[in-house]
Amino acid sequence: MSGKAQYAVLVTGFGPFDGVEENPSFSVIVTLPTEIHLPDGRSIRLYIHRTPVPVAYDHVLKLVPTLYRQYPAMDYFVHVGVNAEAEDYQIEKRARKGDYVRKDVTGRGFEGSDSEFWRSLPQELSTAVDVDRLIKTAFSGEGTPKVSASEDAGLFLCEFIYYNSLLAAKNLRDEGGRNVSGVFVHVPGGDGPDDIRIGRDVLVAIISELVA
Repeated sequence: MSGKAQYAVLVTGFGPFDGVEENPSFSVIVTLPTEIHLPDGRSIRLYIHRTPVPVAYDHVLKLVPTLYRQYPAMDYFVHVGVNAEAEDYQIEKRARKGDYVRKDVTGRGFEGSDSEFWRSLPQELSTAVDVDRLIKTAFSGEGTPKVSASEDAGLFLCEFIYYNSLLAAKNLRDEGGRNVSGVFVHVPGGDGPDDIRIGRDVLVAIISELVA
């Protein structure tokens, strides 16, 4: 993909859930530009999913395959969620299969974990993105926001959408040779204007570095 002149990146954010009435992840992504122009002349087309993803297992399970069909030119994905207890931005390296017992906004945990299909899946999936290199390159300068790598996405809807998206990308590679990769980004819980502006800049830097 390094020879492409334009890349396509899908970006999603979540809706409200218990304790988070207005999810900063969605507030941030809707401020992103639809196109990023890189210094070397290449560009990135952002496909922003402008409906907040419901914090519900069944919905995410159906949504991820739909998004991959809806955006067949996608090169990368960036799923965004909130970690209200964090002070820094976190880029997740992996996603686990479960157990997803924490109840979603419908009052249920994930009920498909006992199926033969789910039991056959890998215990965890890792992103093909070199997260450590990305952070070192994009966020090591003086005055840049604090961004860290994480291997614990929380075993809730954030990790669930990440696992399902990594699985969909893996299936594309295995079945059709199409290369899609991406990351999950946790933003802190602040939702003021400065928080949203910084979050936007962090995501633009991450997305720009994905195609480097």
